[in-house]
Amino acid sequence: MQAIINILNSLVGFVLAVLIVVAAAAIVGYNAIRVQKSTATTFYTIDSQSLKKKDFNNHQAFQTIKE
Repeated sequence: MQAIINILNSLVGFVLAVLIVVAAAAIVGYNAIRVQKSTATTFYTIDSQSLKKKDFNNHQAFQTIKE
């Protein structure tokens, strides 16, 4: 009887771990799709004249196009 309880306990733990991993993957996937959708609909222009190699101010060259 104890062996059956141990097997059931192991199976319940395995199913719980799988459900947690699947839920985490679903949440991360949903957020990735949401971020991709918002980024894909935002258009940018690049001021290539102000870009320099290894410069921390390069982020200022990307400007959002406002409609």
